[in-house]
Amino acid sequence: MANIIDNIKQSFSRGNYLTRLIYINAGVFLVVKLLCVILGVLGFSNIWVSSLELPAFLQTFILQPWSIITYMFMHHDFIHLIFNLLTLYWFGKMFIGYFSQKQLVGLYFLGGIGGAIFYLVTFNIFNIFNTNIYLSYLLGASASVMAIIFALVRYCPNQEIHLALIGPVKLKYLGIAMLVLDIIGTFSLNAGGSIAHIGGALIGYLFAQFMISYGQD
Repeated sequence: MANIIDNIKQSFSRGNYLTRLIYINAGVFLVVKLLCVILGVLGFSNIWVSSLELPAFLQTFILQPWSIITYMFMHHDFIHLIFNLLTLYWFGKMFIGYFSQKQLVGLYFLGGIGGAIFYLVTFNIFNIFNTNIYLSYLLGASASVMAIIFALVRYCPNQEIHLALIGPVKLKYLGIAMLVLDIIGTFSLNAGGSIAHIGGALIGYLFAQFMISYGQD
């Protein structure tokens, strides 16, 4: 066990910022799940987990403002986690081919915060979304990942990626498809997630537009 922990520490310290983001997401998931199991066995409530997720109800958010950061490292289950981390890895590697590692981390947080703000504003302004506002919470790295994807969509729209069962697809077409799906998703049970995705995508697009207009210096 000690050797495993040492190997993880060395891999984390030697890895690039993308690797560290992936490790942090995976680590938070494992720690939260482990604590839930332990506390559950001991008979304690796991209601504390919601304090790390982003509530749609503004008055609740005011009582836990840190959740605008912590929510982007929380995940429902292993499938949710692995999908986000694989997408972060694929597009993160492409991103640092054009931008710096620090910009990757910065955009990860900006995209997550932008998605959170878009989610909060939308749910608290438009009545169509606030039916279950008291029970709605947002979690996951998706908005952050969307920011990274859409930065690439704007910066190198004709870059091709290979999708399984589809083949080569230009980023601009992938971006359009993802955006359409999220717009449709705003009328689904996961409306909050789709709204956050759109907010994150907007942040990524604006980031790339700024870099195109003013350069990376």
